[in-house]
Amino acid sequence: MTLTIVIPTHNEEGRIGGTLKQLNAFLRTRKLRASILVVDDGTDATSSIAKKLGAKVLHFPKRLGKGGGVHTGLRHAKGDVIIYDADASTPPEEIPRLLASLKNADVAIGSRYSRASQAKMPVIRKITGRSFNLLARLLFGLPFTDTQCGFKGIRESAVKRIAPKLRENGFVWDVEFLAIALRLGMRVEEVPIRWRHVAGGPTAAGGVPGLLKTALRMLADVVALRLRL
Repeated sequence: MTLTIVIPTHNEEGRIGGTLKQLNAFLRTRKLRASILVVDDGTDATSSIAKKLGAKVLHFPKRLGKGGGVHTGLRHAKGDVIIYDADASTPPEEIPRLLASLKNADVAIGSRYSRASQAKMPVIRKITGRSFNLLARLLFGLPFTDTQCGFKGIRESAVKRIAPKLRENGFVWDVEFLAIALRLGMRVEEVPIRWRHVAGGPTAAGGVPGLLKTALRMLADVVALRLRL
């Protein structure tokens, strides 16, 4: 199996080094033909740190957005793809769970909210996350407990079919991605994972007020997405 781990980043110089060191250490212990692709649209040292640690880097001077970074990564990835957050909130040891599911599915998504998951997060983040997921399920008929977990696996054949149809550049790209996969008749499996909240990051900027502001923006975006799809 050939695998590309895609990490979209925006000003992650404080976290990308630790994440890549974890991934590199994990990959050395596994017989995986894997490469790491960092898609960066920030203004700090993220790109240079990633390059020093052996990742392939695509840097863009203008803001792509979380979804735009993922779309770009999908277009440049080789083989099957793992989408991985820059904060390593999901330990790399969970990657084999996604790969095992991809043997029988087109897409595998990590879930922080299934009964078998082990997730640690602030109460406010859990409330906003589960509320958004409920809305996404109601609007799009998605049968998943967690649409927004930044840990997803996609078979190469599915990437080729889904990627050209993606338009959403913001944080609700996951909803568009999953809705399109189901409309194309693809099999999507949810995988319970270990996950821990890591302080910082774009969704947490500004503390609780910042998180609520992001949640409201995502609410508006997902309604607009429903009107478009």
